[in-house]
Amino acid sequence: MKRSIRPALGVAILALALPSAALATHGQASTAIGQARHAFPVTPAPPPPAATVTSYTGGVLTLAPTGGGPSIAGVVTGQTRFLCVRTGRGRGFAPAPPCDSSQLVSGAGVLSAGVRITQAGVQFSDIVLLPAVQGPVTS
Repeated sequence: MKRSIRPALGVAILALALPSAALATHGQASTAIGQARHAFPVTPAPPPPAATVTSYTGGVLTLAPTGGGPSIAGVVTGQTRFLCVRTGRGRGFAPAPPCDSSQLVSGAGVLSAGVRITQAGVQFSDIVLLPAVQGPVTS
């Protein structure tokens, strides 16, 4: 049995080289997909507003429910908490727009609002604002 070791060695080298070549190609495909994902970011649509701001003057906020019904008026105090819903991931390290009573403009969308009924009257405890209200984010 004088068989050469060269054919067996060739088969062994091929068996080791093919999986690594496949992995290298797969890595390039994954990178290309990742680059395409960054080139065309998908931004989820914000939820529909539950109410819109009718007016905000003298610390009194009036909301009109989207589904109809009577308006809701209450006082925005220093204890009122604001939360601004943001969609997308944005680019860079730009500061977020302010999330406070300055965003309570006529027509602004409100996702939800909590109220407290006290002896002093109706007060808003928390307000969740939708992205259309918020100022533009610069990058």
